[in-house]
Amino acid sequence: MSSNIHDDNIAPGTVRLIDANGELNVKHSEGHGDIVLVPTPSEDPEDPLNWTKKRKLLQTACMVVYTVMMVFPSAAVYSVAKPISTSTGISITTINRGTGVMFLLYGWSTVFWQAVALQYGKRPIYLFSSAASVVVMAVAPMCRSSGTYLAIRILQGFFGGPVESLCEISMTDIWFAHERPLYIALYGVSLGASGKLAPVFSAFINSGMGWEWTLWWCAIGIGIAFVFCLLFMEETNYDRHTTQSSSSDSQAIFEGTGEPALSESEKNTAKDVVQVSDSSLSNDEKSSEDQHPPNVVAAELGYIAYPRKTYWQKLSVIDKRRPNRMLDIMWAPFKFFTFPVVVWAGFMYGLQGLVYPGILNATASVIYTNSYYHFSSDAVGFAYFAAVVGMILGSLWVTLLGPWLVIRLARRRGGISEPEDILWLFLASAVVVPFALILWGIIFGTATNTKPTVILVTGAWHKPYLYTGLLEGLRKISFPVIAPSLPSVGGTCDNFNDDVDIVRKAIADEVSQGHEIVMLMHSYGGLVGSAAVQGYSNQEVPRGGGVVHMIYMAAFALDVGLSLMDALNNIPLPWWQSANQKQWQAMDPNYVFYNDVDPQLAEACAGQLDLQAKGSFESKQTYAAWKYIDSTYIVCSRDNAIPKQTQIAMANQPGGRFTIEYLDSGHSPFLSVPYQTVEMVRKTVWEPGTR
Repeated sequence: MSSNIHDDNIAPGTVRLIDANGELNVKHSEGHGDIVLVPTPSEDPEDPLNWTKKRKLLQTACMVVYTVMMVFPSAAVYSVAKPISTSTGISITTINRGTGVMFLLYGWSTVFWQAVALQYGKRPIYLFSSAASVVVMAVAPMCRSSGTYLAIRILQGFFGGPVESLCEISMTDIWFAHERPLYIALYGVSLGASGKLAPVFSAFINSGMGWEWTLWWCAIGIGIAFVFCLLFMEETNYDRHTTQSSSSDSQAIFEGTGEPALSESEKNTAKDVVQVSDSSLSNDEKSSEDQHPPNVVAAELGYIAYPRKTYWQKLSVIDKRRPNRMLDIMWAPFKFFTFPVVVWAGFMYGLQGLVYPGILNATASVIYTNSYYHFSSDAVGFAYFAAVVGMILGSLWVTLLGPWLVIRLARRRGGISEPEDILWLFLASAVVVPFALILWGIIFGTATNTKPTVILVTGAWHKPYLYTGLLEGLRKISFPVIAPSLPSVGGTCDNFNDDVDIVRKAIADEVSQGHEIVMLMHSYGGLVGSAAVQGYSNQEVPRGGGVVHMIYMAAFALDVGLSLMDALNNIPLPWWQSANQKQWQAMDPNYVFYNDVDPQLAEACAGQLDLQAKGSFESKQTYAAWKYIDSTYIVCSRDNAIPKQTQIAMANQPGGRFTIEYLDSGHSPFLSVPYQTVEMVRKTVWEPGTR
């Protein structure tokens, strides 16, 4: 009987995995004597298939570390998209588009990376891609425009491409066919779970250090992976020459080289037994040996003792020379489209690994932050733990059942194993995934009955963090809240255009997602908010959403053509002090702003006030939103900044669509009576039965 376990007449991937009767003169697994080692290893101890278990596990660890650290950046922005958008002005739509082009490059770049890695070595590709990714992620937080953001995402996808296909090949380089389900599953869970854990870590990093550090920590992580792989990863490319023989036949099997087997005449001219050690070779001979590995012939003719690599030789980034096959290798993946099972498996991987998770990633933030489920960015990150649990369960399903199923089916066929055997495990996905998508759709459908997003426009001298009590109070009752930081606060703007632009970007982002919006404006914020909503009322937005209500909380409601200085007859208020040519300083804030606030809290807030750009007070109002959109004016009865009668007069202007409400408070009710302020907003925009 022939010993050859390969047959040119059978489909690619089909192998004899089980030798139940011991008829094949081939190498068998030590733990399971009837399991044939596929691929057949050579006699070379430096053949990756012949490595010790410890050496293989270290190489596997390198693959896992590389995979985890390279995948993290691809998912890091999911839970911090809104902070990025608010800070940079890049819209959520652009951020999502960036994710799309990144994954596009992840896929198509594999055609290039696979060819280069097989031609010149996998180790240099892993090291180069990780080093380049460190640079990309380090500069990513500096992107402040849509163009640069998309460019960075393109580069991220290109240099991250090896993680999508090369790692699996590296796993198959060192593990036999019957071992691969376990270690491919390990790679799979590293790939999937790290993508789901990244938003969790990003949320916490954003809360403690800012969104920029979510990307800088990714760069640090990839740097750690680079050093780890530099020190421990080995090259796994190997042109394998193996022989198998039996009493009736002796045939050489060559894998990965395309060279012919030894002829009978070549075998007859071989010497008896030749043993060659590393120390007995001259430098020229060693060089020749590296470029032309010795042929291994039948055991009765002789054998060659291969030199072992030193640690420093293992760290080399230069692989052996090979005939240039780059174009052939790049074209090879497209030939696989002629194999239906490959097309089907690739299509299902695309659905399960990219499309379906993409649905989750694109809608999770919308559902969890802009609905009755309203979560903070931390909570959105926590939601991804559910996906991690699913990844772990799926990997256990494949790891525990996969090897058993493959071997069992091979035994039933008399030892023949088909590559499609493992796909039976996919039946679980056929049941679970559609059910999960339906459930997610039901949740999304329920969440469409959302409360409107509240966009807070702060007063002069005040940063958004001074409104934390109000913002958190609204979030606790499930209102999505956005509070852009106005450039005029702490800046030197010549007008209020920059303030208007950043608020309009926040409005546009919500409108692009079909959300209804309530503008909550305090003091100077009334001027900015009124101008920013032009063109965004719900009557003017054709696809639904838009601004449905305006709330002026002790805020300036001026007609078109008037500036704040015009309203004051161009006479600065007594408590405005010129800090410099471009900025005003608010004097005696404890009396003006915080007259009814707890003294300790008032003192703390006064110390956090910033300077205000003078130009912002001189800008002419461009749109009187209160004439066109239903509005509420909250009069603060004990206000020392804007007198009560002035507030009432603005609320009673001709043509106004105001409803007047009163709070017994000073200029900052969000500090003195936070509960009543939150309740006032809730009643105004979401009184039960009114919406």
